[in-house]
Formats: sequence, C-alpha cells, structure tokens
Amino acid sequence: MRFLKRRKLFREQVIDKYCYEVFHSLCSPCDFPDEICPLKEVLKTSQTVRAIHFQKSQKSDRERYTEITASPIKDEKGSIKEIAVIIKDVTEKKKTLEQIKYLKDFNQEIVDKLPIGLVRLDDKGTIIYENPKMKEILGVREGKKPKGIGQKITEIPNVVQTGIVKTLIRLLSGEPFGDLVLPYTSLEGKKAILSVSGVPLFEKDGKANGALLLIEDISEQKKAGTELLRRNKELLALNIISTVTAQSLDLEECLKNTLDRVLEIMEGDCGGIYLLDDRKLELSLAVKKNISSSLVKKSLKLGEGICGEIAKSGNPRLIREIKGVYKSFALEIKGKKLCSFMGVPLKSKNEVLGVLFVAFKKIKDFGQKELDLLTNIGNHIGIAVENVRLYKEAENWISQLDTIRKITNRLNKISNVRTIASSIAEEIRKVIEFDNCRVFLLDESGQNLIPVTFGSEVEEYRGETEELLRMKLGEGITGWVAESGVGKVIDDVERHPKARHIPGTPFIDESMVAVPMIYEEKVRGVITLSKLGLKQFNHSHLGLLNILANEAIGAVENAKLFEDLKRAYSKLKTTQDQLIQSEKLNALGEMAGGVAHDFNNVLGAILGRAQLMQLSASDPKIKKGLSLIEQAAVDGAETVRRIQEFTRVRTDEAFVRVNINEIIKQSVEMTKHKWKDQAQEKGIVIEIKTDLGKLDPIVAGNPSELRETFTNIIFNAIDFMPKGGRIKISTKRKGNSVLLSFADTGVGMSEAVKRKVFDPFFTTKGPKGTGLGMSVAYGIIIRHGGKIYLESEEGKGTTFYIQIPIKKLLSTTSQKESIALPPQKAKILIIDDEPAIIDLLKEIFELHDQEVATALGGKEGIEKFKKESFDVVFTDLSMPEMSGWEVVRVLKELDPHAIMVMITGWGTQINPERLEEEGIDLIVAKPFEVKKVLETVSKGIKLKKEKLKEKNLSQV
Repeated sequence: MRFLKRRKLFREQVIDKYCYEVFHSLCSPCDFPDEICPLKEVLKTSQTVRAIHFQKSQKSDRERYTEITASPIKDEKGSIKEIAVIIKDVTEKKKTLEQIKYLKDFNQEIVDKLPIGLVRLDDKGTIIYENPKMKEILGVREGKKPKGIGQKITEIPNVVQTGIVKTLIRLLSGEPFGDLVLPYTSLEGKKAILSVSGVPLFEKDGKANGALLLIEDISEQKKAGTELLRRNKELLALNIISTVTAQSLDLEECLKNTLDRVLEIMEGDCGGIYLLDDRKLELSLAVKKNISSSLVKKSLKLGEGICGEIAKSGNPRLIREIKGVYKSFALEIKGKKLCSFMGVPLKSKNEVLGVLFVAFKKIKDFGQKELDLLTNIGNHIGIAVENVRLYKEAENWISQLDTIRKITNRLNKISNVRTIASSIAEEIRKVIEFDNCRVFLLDESGQNLIPVTFGSEVEEYRGETEELLRMKLGEGITGWVAESGVGKVIDDVERHPKARHIPGTPFIDESMVAVPMIYEEKVRGVITLSKLGLKQFNHSHLGLLNILANEAIGAVENAKLFEDLKRAYSKLKTTQDQLIQSEKLNALGEMAGGVAHDFNNVLGAILGRAQLMQLSASDPKIKKGLSLIEQAAVDGAETVRRIQEFTRVRTDEAFVRVNINEIIKQSVEMTKHKWKDQAQEKGIVIEIKTDLGKLDPIVAGNPSELRETFTNIIFNAIDFMPKGGRIKISTKRKGNSVLLSFADTGVGMSEAVKRKVFDPFFTTKGPKGTGLGMSVAYGIIIRHGGKIYLESEEGKGTTFYIQIPIKKLLSTTSQKESIALPPQKAKILIIDDEPAIIDLLKEIFELHDQEVATALGGKEGIEKFKKESFDVVFTDLSMPEMSGWEVVRVLKELDPHAIMVMITGWGTQINPERLEEEGIDLIVAKPFEVKKVLETVSKGIKLKKEKLKEKNLSQV
C-alpha cells in the first residue's frame, strides 16, 4: 500500500487488473521480455523470483532501478493461488553495488599491476596469493603456479636462510615491519636482493587474520646504489685530494695527506709515491706509509722494478697476484707478504712526473674501474706536483729576479771592469751552484777571448792561468758560444766535440753551462760555469745565467765607458796640470829671463871692464880690487844662472846618448847614504828594489840633469817613509818612449798636495826644504821632451811616472872644441843699443889687433854694412828700433857668408833651432869674459873660411 500511495494509486485502480495495466505507467514499455518476466517466471517455476527493472525518464533523463520480488502463494494442493509482488525502488542501492563492483575490479587491477610484489598470507602464514610482479621477482614463468603457494612461509628453506622467520612470526601476530633488505634465492633458483615490508590484516574484532608482504627486487638498485656510493666515495675522495693538493704548497705535506686518503679509499695496506728528478732519469721515494725505510728502495732508475717500468712506459699496472708473476717486485719493497699491487703514473700535461703505488696483503679482485680511479687520483697528484713545482719555480724565479735586480744595482755601482768580473762570480753563486766560474771578454779586435775572472778553491781548477785560458773566437766550447751567440748546456765537457782541453789540467767528469754576454746585439764576452760530475746543469740554469749575463755586460760596458772617461779625464787633467805647470814655469821663466837680461847687461859691462883694467893695471892693490870686482860680477852671473836654472829654460847644453838603467843604478848608489846608512841610524829599514827592463835604443839626454831628477825623487820618497818602507824602481819601453816608475810605500799625498807638487817654492818639509827640487825635476823632464806625473793616495804610498821620448843623436860626444885666439886680423862690426857694451867690446878687439866698427842700433848698423863688408858682425838681440833677429835677416841677404854673432842678456834661453833658422852662427851671452869673446871671433873666422870653401867647390 505504501508503494501505491507513493505512486498515487488507489486500491480500486489496481484490483482485478493485469499487472501490466497497473504498472504500465511505471514500466511502460515493460523492459522484461516475456520469457523472463518475474510473474511468468514465478508461474513457471513456482519459486520466488527477484528482478531489477531499469527505467529512464524521457523527460528528465533520470535513471531509476526498481527491484520486483514475486513470490507464489500456494493453496493446500500446492497450486499457485496468488502471487505476492514486492516492489522496491533500488536505484541508490544499485548504484552503490555497481560502485562496489567497480572498486573491486579496479583494486584487483591495481594489485595485478603493482610494480612491487604482493604476497597474501592467511592467519597461519600460508601463502594464498602472489601477484604477477611477485611471480616475476621469483622467476615463475607465465601461466605456471608459483611453488610457494599453499606453503607456510616460515617453513620454506630459502626463507629460513634469510633469517627473517622471527620477523614473519611477529607479523602474523599483528606487528608490522618495513624496508627490510635481504638477499634471497627463490625456489626457482633466482638470486635477488629484496626489500620486504609486512602489513598485518585484522578482522572486525581486531583479531589478526593474516598479512600482506610487499616485496621489491632492488638488485639493480642495490648495485646502482653501491656503485653510486662508490662513486660518491671516489668523488668525495677526489674532492678532498683536489682540495689538499690545491691548498698545500708544501709538496711533502701534500703527498703525505694524499697518500693517506688513497690508502683509505683503496683499502690498501701500504703505499708510496716516487718522483722523477729534473733529468727524468731516476725516481726518488718522496713519501711512504706503513713501510719501513729499510724495506723499500729510496731510488730507482728509469725502467727498474715495477715503478720504474710504470714511469718509463707511462702506463698503469694492476697485479692481482704478485707471487710467481713479478719477481722483480722485490726491487721496490722487501720483507712484506703482499699479494696484490696497483701502480699508476703521476702525469701532468701528459708528462710523467712520478709513480703512485698501493699494495695489499690480500688478493684483491680489482678491475678496470679501480685502476681508472687510481689513475684519476694519480693525475690529480701529478697536477699538484706540477703546480707545487711551478709555484716553487715561480717563487724561485721571483726570488732570483729580485736577486738579479739587486745584483744589477750592485754591479752598476762598480766602475772597474775586473772588479765587476770578480763580482759577477760572487753574485752568480747566490742563485746557481758551481765549482768554477770564468768570465771572458773579447778584446778590441773582437777575435780573442781574454779571461778576466777564473780560478777556484776546487783542486781540479787551481792550475788555471790567464795564458792557458786565453783563446781565439770559435776555439773550444767558450769560443764556440762566443762565435754563435747562443748559450749551451754541456752535460759532459771532456767528450764534447767542441771541447778544448787545457794543457796541464787533469781529465775530469765535468758539466758546463756557457752563455754569451751580448750588448747592443754584439757578443762582448762569455760566462761559463763548471761543476764536477755529469749533467749537473739544466735549461733553467741556462735561462737564469742568460739573464745574469745580459745584466752583467751592461755593467761591464758602463764600467768600460767610465774607465775610458776616467782615463780621458785623467789624461786631460794631467795635460791641463802640465800645461798650467808649464805656463807657470814659463811665466816664471819669462820673469827670470827679464831679470837675467837686465842683470846680464849690467854685469857684462862690469865684468868686461874689470878684466880689461886688469890687463893694463900694474899696482897690486888696484889689481886686487879689480879681481874682487870681477869675482863679484861672476858671482852675480852665477846667481842669474841659478834663476834660469830652476825654471829649466836653458837650451845651451847639448844632449848625449844616455843609458837610463845606468843612470838609475848611479842614482840609487848616490842616495845609498840616506836610504841605508842614515835610516839604520834612525832604527828603520828602507829597501830599494829595481826592475829594469831591456831598453834599446838608448835615449838622448843630459846625464847629470837626469841623475839630479832621479835622486830628487828618491830623496822625496825617503822623506815620506818616516817609519821605513820599500821603493820599487821600474823601467820599460812604451812605444817610442822609455817609461820609468818610482813607487814608494810611504804616507802618500792628499789631493791638495798633489796639485802643488811641481810648484816652485812649495814644500811640506818645513824650513829644511827649498821647494825647488820637484820643480827643477819637472823642468828637466820637460826640456827632454818628456812627461812627469804621479799617482798617490793618503796612506797608500806614491808613484812617480817619467816618460822620456827616444831620440837618435848624430854625435856621441859632448866635448867642446878648444878655441884659440884669433889667428889673423878680422873686420868686426858691433851693433848694440848700450854704449857701455859697444865701448867694452871695441876696446877688447882693438887691444887684440882687430879692425872694429860700431853702430848704435840696428838701422845704423845696416847702413854701415851696406857701405863696406865685414867678416864678423856682433849684434845685440834686444834693441828698441830693430831686434837682433831683423838685423840679421837684412845682413844675411846682403852677404850670406858674413858670420853673425848674437849678443844677448837672455843667456841660454834662446832655442838653438831658432838661431839656426834665423841665420845666427854663434852666440855670446852676457855677462861675457874677454877670453870667450876672442874665442868667438876665432871660431867665426874659421867658420867663414869653411863657407867660402863650400861656395868655391859648388861653383867648380
């Protein structure tokens, strides 16, 4: 009735009607075919029938499910009397059931497609279900039933072996577990690594009712994880090694830390690192660990042992079992029971720098991956070694360049070439080790190498001398370098084809580095470094020495320029000093000459008149007085001579051939009383040594004057050695001159004293000195056409140098001819501006029967000469209207054969060469003696006869 009410049907509408008539509005059209209609089915089967009717509204598209349950009502006979129909709207229920079915089907699909294995256990632990993935994990072929289905999981032997039984029991009692990793071999024999999680199942009352096992095959993941862990470990290790090698500049510390990390990564028992030396010939053990020093070789030649082979080939080595395979392994390590070995080269830029090795006490099943890892580590170490070496090298270069800068600064402050050369060796030793350093400089011709520095404390090099080392361009290794202009490293000098063995020196194993000294693109010299032993130098030494050589030659050339300038300045200074000295003496000479001229005129008249008066006087008292006057005049003339003498302007004395060495010996002997006898009395020792060279030819000079000069110098040296000392006198030929040196070890002179040494009247001896000794010596040497100069320094002695030119003499005698009184009467003309002189000469000649004419001045004399001829003409030099030179020139033109006699108060100052050039035949100096005047007339008559004879012969 509720159904009818909900559908708004009344009783009268349904009673006595067919069902389709009642439900046509509900089930129109009827969805049940006749053969399955519930009512018909009930009538047919006499059983209750339940059917679901689906209806979709055409108006609203609403879906509706109606459940119809038809049950027969039978009578007593069992026949169907009525049919009871129950109608329910089951739309929501139908949809819920369909959803449940869908979810069930969906869940099964999910379970079937799960990427992990699923096992269902009942409450007793029996396996009742395995999803397809589980079958795949266990290796069960498709379509076949797993062997574990129906078995209690806790009793399967393969499960028991995993040790998981207790965990499974606790799972069945309701205790879950997760992510249990274990190796497992299935009943089908498949090995795998499984990750297992257990989830218990419960009933509504909370009672455990079986369990689910979630199983994942993580074999590949495990392998990948293991590999990942290994790679992470390797990368971590490499990162640590890279950090250590990058941060540490201490190579030993870096290698030690790296070796510790390598042994940790590779799980090695011991190991070490060998490094190649600079020559790439030998390995040296740099660091080691867990090996006694007595059990490992500290050095290996290239190719020796396993590590030597690795270094030589550049290839890594993996030896899984040492015993019976590599007998030579004992070369590296002794006394260790080692089974496996790995060794790799240390490389940087594909160049082997050393070897890293790791050894194991157990046999290791290593493969290429482990070898590659160690090789990678070796490369990192190689880069670290190279970086440290480069840093050290850069640090050394910076230090060396700074040292070179300092060396250059020091060398540039030295102004002596040989001192620089010696300093070069000292400075090079600060940056390069050597046993011998030689510095050669090319001479001015550029063809000869002159050693300026050589020698060593090493025994093998002590026999070297400048003469032995001197060589020509291109000769020997040194000459070859100088000729080519290219530096060389010589590993074995004696066996080198360019080597030149020095006579007298031993044959030795020797290395050399030689570089040219280049300045302004020209080779100026060579520096060579030698060291005992082979292959002691490398290209780093060559590069460094090249820099030093280029810096050094700059200093050498600067020193040469300085020395040249110094010599030029010294020469200029000497010339200037000599010029000043000469001018000073010339000025004094001119002054002395003027004084002498005036005095000689006065004294001439006095002396001549006194001598004439003595000839006619008979009174003894008068004669005595005249004699005193004569002597006074002579003394006055001597005083004038002395004034001329100290300036050494005299030119009247003739030079003779002089043996300088003999003069030196005489001077030493003449001064012996002072340097030996007087010195011994004072308790001091003065020694004179001579080094007299062979002098040929003999010079021209005045022996007495030279002797006086030499004795003056010796006496000065003695005075400057108050505590004794040594004087060394040397002579040698220098070009066209003879060079003398007088070197003493006295107190020396200051610059102020040196400048005044040759000044007249300058002395440092106090009252006992006249100050004329050295000025007289100066005048003597200048008159000989030579030079005199000195070198001196306070506290270091003084050296006087005398240079005298060599001159040839036509005559070897200096004896004067004896002149007799005039043999015949001569016709004489006297020309002078002093009446007293004219009267004196006229009286002298007339007393000796000579024909005399006089003229007061040059012009009058010329007029008289034109009117008549004269045999001899006496003319004064200094006259107001015309000088004697002018008078002589005019008279010689009138009569070339007339004898011209010059009368002068200038004494001996007139140059004989000028007298000859001007036509002066003879000279009479004032004051003159009667005898000298008469001798001059006789000499003039004889000379005129010779001239006339030559004239007649030329005419024939």
